[in-house]
Amino acid sequence: MATQPPDGPVDFDLIRMIAEATADDSDPVPLLDLASTLAAALIRDTAEKRGDTDHYPLMSPQTRAEVQREGLVALQSIAAQMLESTDGAAEPLVRVWAAMFDDELFRRRLLRDLPPRNRHVPDWVRRADEIRPRRAATIVSPVLIEETVFVEITTAARSCTLAVAIERSGRPFLEDAFITPESFDSVMAGIVSNPELDVDRIELDPADARARITDALEMSDHIVPPVETDSWPGIRAFTEWMIRLLPAGGTGIELREWTPEELEYLASEFHASPWAAGLTVTERDHALRLFELQANYGNNDPLRWSGTFVDFLLHDLYPRKVMAPDDYMLAMPAALAALVQYANERSGVDPSFTRNALDALEAGSAAYVRRITEGPIGYSEYLDSPEFPLTEEEYQALPATLRALIDDDLAGPPPDLDPVWGRFLSDYVGGPENLASLDTVPLPLEDFDPSGLPDDVVDRLQPLLPQIRTIAVDFFADAEIATITYRILAEVARRDPAIFRRRFADANMLAALFWIAGSNNDAFDFSERNGVERSVKNLQAHLGVKTAPNQRGNTLLRALGRPSEGMGVILGDPGLLTSERRARLIAIREAVAPDS
Repeated sequence: MATQPPDGPVDFDLIRMIAEATADDSDPVPLLDLASTLAAALIRDTAEKRGDTDHYPLMSPQTRAEVQREGLVALQSIAAQMLESTDGAAEPLVRVWAAMFDDELFRRRLLRDLPPRNRHVPDWVRRADEIRPRRAATIVSPVLIEETVFVEITTAARSCTLAVAIERSGRPFLEDAFITPESFDSVMAGIVSNPELDVDRIELDPADARARITDALEMSDHIVPPVETDSWPGIRAFTEWMIRLLPAGGTGIELREWTPEELEYLASEFHASPWAAGLTVTERDHALRLFELQANYGNNDPLRWSGTFVDFLLHDLYPRKVMAPDDYMLAMPAALAALVQYANERSGVDPSFTRNALDALEAGSAAYVRRITEGPIGYSEYLDSPEFPLTEEEYQALPATLRALIDDDLAGPPPDLDPVWGRFLSDYVGGPENLASLDTVPLPLEDFDPSGLPDDVVDRLQPLLPQIRTIAVDFFADAEIATITYRILAEVARRDPAIFRRRFADANMLAALFWIAGSNNDAFDFSERNGVERSVKNLQAHLGVKTAPNQRGNTLLRALGRPSEGMGVILGDPGLLTSERRARLIAIREAVAPDS
């Protein structure tokens, strides 16, 4: 999207976008979204022109204030150019900008440049200073890992709704925000009537809504890499406008400070429960640490457990925070399984959350054991070791997923790579039995399977389906990739349909899906097919997306229970491998692990 007028007298793209955004006089959302997105891009450009290399939210408060002031000056100048170059057609956009920012001088300068009233402008736009947040509510997951704050926005046309998604693992932070043309009452009614949404609705005082959103936004400004979605930070200017109009003095998300005595009491109660009866003394000893980590790094409630936090605990938090001998560390998963069931039963959490947590424990236990027994070690630590069997050139020629495995997951210099290859191959296809029975039969060219999916999710996915087959052939020159991508999409939607109920750009979602399918098949090998070099960068260019697909891709992988953890994408399912990839794996198996 252009952020400044072209050299010519009229910016036809801008005229078209404004015309489309104001086509329905009664719907304010398209123009509000456009105004916020363009403003965000212009302010970002201002920061880049200053030579500030830090991401805007990560700047110091003083630098951010300077960028904001300079950005508004640039915005006013560009607004004047837009009005001139589009013969006044940019007036609706400029009027919204005048109301959006808390700067009276900026507002007066913008309104001064407006043309005489001789053009149709929606009434709600002329009355943009009447836009106000009104009511608020929040829905919270029963296991407290996420919530969404909804704010009713009134305009001189019809009302709309601002939704702010907040991640509550550790310190709550804003993970997404968007505006929807649906009314507040309609959104709330849809949530209540949806049997798949197991959430608690809490009516919020508008001041409390402001405090929650503000706290989450401030925390998200310290996230590295910065939060980036299809709508954020584009909708940031609008969100900050609404925050400013909400009353101050409210209470944000209150995090309880658990005392050591309280956590020790919970641990003693667990020890006395039937769930701990079969545990050894060493296994029971992990309970206190698990409660402490959930209280301080999780959802702040030691008695509510989710699959998301169990996954985080196994793959990162527990090995990083607890330093103890291997025998002691390997006793933790048994304690965790018992503790999850005890805690969720005591707090009355729906059993589905307990099942998800136990599934995450089962899926992640093997990786946890490897992490504990072998420990991470970098390739550079033993590259020059005489025991290491590869030259650097040979190492670089390995598949990316195997290089990541060697880099992050080996205990020390192996005498040879056969065991590493064997374990890698076994993980790659889901176990030694699958490895032994691997074949090279091409995958069928099947259609998307919507069975078991909610109707609204199926409807939202429909526009993606024909594109998947086209991209698989045009970019990868492999129709099997389409079958694999359909299967991945269906499985993610079955496991976490909420992912597809949030707003997303089709191209970005497709990029994430093909990043997963392509990475799992080691397809991004820079070879040319159909005259296209197969790289992630060229996939982005082919789909017309600017953001790297791995962030959204990792969201999808977490839904599959297969977070990449920096080790590449390994889905562990032969049904998600092309015949070409399986043939290569068979050749490796026969060469280095014939007995696998």
